This record gives sequence, C-alpha cells and structure tokens, in this order.
Amino acid sequence: MFFLLLFLITFSQLSANPQMNYQSFNDGQSFIKNQIQKKINKNKAKNVIVIVGDGYGITTNYINRLNQGQINGGLGDEFVLPHEKLDHLALIKTYTTNGQTPDSAGTSTAIHSGIKTKSGIIGLTDSSIRGDCMSKRTEVESISDIFKKLDKSVGVVTNTRITHATPAALYAHSFDRNWEDDSKVPKDCSQDDIALQLINSDIDLALGGGKRHFLPLEIVSQKGKRTDSRNLIEEFKNSGGIYLNNENDFQNYKIDTKKRLIGLF
Repeated sequence: MFFLLLFLITFSQLSANPQMNYQSFNDGQSFIKNQIQKKINKNKAKNVIVIVGDGYGITTNYINRLNQGQINGGLGDEFVLPHEKLDHLALIKTYTTNGQTPDSAGTSTAIHSGIKTKSGIIGLTDSSIRGDCMSKRTEVESISDIFKKLDKSVGVVTNTRITHATPAALYAHSFDRNWEDDSKVPKDCSQDDIALQLINSDIDLALGGGKRHFLPLEIVSQKGKRTDSRNLIEEFKNSGGIYLNNENDFQNYKIDTKKRLIGLF
C-alpha cells in the first residue's frame, strides 16, 4: 500500500510539472521525441559532398548563428542554421602530430584520408619532414583516390586558390603546402609542384582561384609565378581538357563528362 501511494504521489507531481508551461521546455521534449522515433536510413548513397569550412569551429558556428538570428529580428541564440537541421550532427577532433594549433595541410589530409600528419605537409604521412625532399616519402590514399578506383567522378570546388592546402589534399602529395608552383620548390627537389600535380591528376572537375600558379612569369598581365616558362593552362587544353576563365565561360559551358574540366577565376 505504501509503494502504491508513493507512485500515485510521484505521478501526480509529474503531471503537474510546472515546466510544461514553458514553450522552450516543450520544444526540447518534442525534439527528443522526434529523434527517438526516427528510422535509420539504410539506403545507399549515390553522391557524397564534403563541405569544409576552413577554420570553422564551434565559436565560428555560434557567431554565424547569432548574426543570422539577429538579422532576422530575434535574439540570435534561438536561431537554427541550415546544417544544424540535418538528421545527424557530430563533433570531430582534427589535429596534426607536431603542434597544438593545426594548419590546413595536416588537417585536410586527415579529413580526406583518415591519417594524421604534420602541419604543412599534404598527402604524406608524418614520417616526412616539412620542406625536406630527402626525408621519407609515404603517400596516403585520399577519399578521391578511393572513389576514382571505384570508377566514380570526383570534383573539387573552392573559393580560395585551387592549389591551397585544403583543396590540394584531395589530389596532391607535397612536402610543403607552399610549393604551389615550381618557383617555391627547391632546385634539388624532384617533386612536382601542386599546380602541376593537379594538371596531371585524374580529378574530373576543379574550380577555384590561383591562376597565377599555372602561368609563367612571362605573362605579366596575369601575374604568372612559374619560373619554368610552362603555361599549364595551355598544356591542359592541348591535352583535351576544358578550361573556364570567367563567368561567361561558365554559363556557356555544355556538360561533357568525358572531358576533364578546370576553371580558374
């Protein structure tokens, strides 16, 4: 009888829970209920899109949410960003093996290969030494390499230089992230620069900036950087590739999946 009475009292207290009078509490309860009721999606994905917000951490995400929420007339904290509405969210810990503050080269290598390496190194294990071509060179296999082996198409699109460390981790292997063109590569080093590696890669589509790293110094109007007098853009076009230079080219482009496409804007 005592236990029955205790149960009735407890149930009565829960039923009269004053928190139920607050919308924020009810919203939280509804969210939990919806999450529990979700069914696992076992369908096979046709496409995979990896979006990397370079340096985009929790603090940046909060500032973004706050700003957009206040633009919309709210306090900001209550706003929900589009990616925060996805079915599954998680935090990842991406770091390099030789520093507390990581850089784009090491972290992008980790994101796209699952293998940690040193800061400043692209697509190589941490047995390599940054800037030292004589050190051990063990290339890591990126997700783009895996997809190409499966006969899938791979594209890289960025709003920075296409030879920047973050996008470069998908197609390049370099002892130094700064070797974006041959002028930065030591004369006694046999490694191809990052721009040349892109041209020689099997990436199907690449869109970004950094045209200067593909052009020779002789093309002053385009601020070419290459000291080997090679025009990689012309070489790419002569090999059958399609090159886009501006918005007009982009708008008039007719899709041809049999030809590689590079756009430098």
